[in-house]
Amino acid sequence: MELFLQSWNALYFLVFLLSLWLISRKFYKPSTIKLLPGSHGLPLVGESLSLFWGSPQDFLSTRRKRYGGVFWSNLLGSPTIVATTVESAKFFLSCADCGPSGVFARLLGPETVNEVIGSQHALYRRIILGMMVPETLKCHVQMIDILAQETLESWGSKKTVSVMEETAKFSYCAMIGLVCKKLLPSTPEMIDLMKDAQTIENGVLQFPIDLPFSPYRKALQARARLHRFLDGLINERRGELAANGETHKDALDEFITHKDDKEQRKIFLGKSSTKYNLTWEDTRQMPAILRVTPCPKIGWFMSICHQYSIYLNAAKFNPSRFEVPAKTGRFIPFGYGDRICPGRALSLLEQMDFHTQAYHKIQMGACQSKK
Repeated sequence: MELFLQSWNALYFLVFLLSLWLISRKFYKPSTIKLLPGSHGLPLVGESLSLFWGSPQDFLSTRRKRYGGVFWSNLLGSPTIVATTVESAKFFLSCADCGPSGVFARLLGPETVNEVIGSQHALYRRIILGMMVPETLKCHVQMIDILAQETLESWGSKKTVSVMEETAKFSYCAMIGLVCKKLLPSTPEMIDLMKDAQTIENGVLQFPIDLPFSPYRKALQARARLHRFLDGLINERRGELAANGETHKDALDEFITHKDDKEQRKIFLGKSSTKYNLTWEDTRQMPAILRVTPCPKIGWFMSICHQYSIYLNAAKFNPSRFEVPAKTGRFIPFGYGDRICPGRALSLLEQMDFHTQAYHKIQMGACQSKK
């Protein structure tokens, strides 16, 4: 008897599903809009697992062959358009009203320089570029050079060195010195702030699930600590300006003279043998030093540089390929158009200085190990 009832229940359920399908077919009108090819992936997580478990380059290469150079996916809980061709990247990066995905806005804030569009984005860029022009960077060349020397000298007392961590620390300290001259990059407070910045960076590419002990929750907590630090720093600097008009001629002064406290925090959060110190004129005489290391691959821009139509065997070490000037939009590690990275000049200056000091201070040889 129970088996008979279960069979009837299953039959009723199938009839119910069939009725829903027929009703949906009757009232559903297919859209005439041609949508991009792509896949939604699994519920909730989309295709994020495929992106994180494997190589990002393999993920992009597989789907580019399957769907073409522009396709849609579901990454980090949000529908996302993925552009991997030169033409599509130039379109999105040159479009003044085309902002990046809102995934980052959940953590960094909706009004960071990476998220805003139009006139507000132009205003933010104008302020940031004011501290990245050659006239401003000239005042910081010796500071960057001293940091490079101190970083390399500290390696002598260590048995093993993580070059990636050390160079990231060097870059962070250089940025701290550019933003606020009064801060000492090597103090415990600054080291804690660097860890908070790294925590936020790690949380950006995590599922936006605010659960205790999750990377996303830790990133939110780190962002709150940075807010409190910036509040105190801005109030202190405003007090100095109001009391005696003291200025430090750094980036923080530029932000204070242009924006109020709330807007400053939004912009900031939108975001390591010779004793001779280099000068700005010295860096202009060594353009070849940038060939020592490739420019950093940032986010989604890396896929364009790996297209066989642009660079044959892109994964093979072949520095000579860069001796031939690339066409516009073919090599864009710093972005393109209105979305080009404002810190491009600072990044190149740091690379030139660091590799120059490394060349003079470090002796290298071929490793005998096969690992």
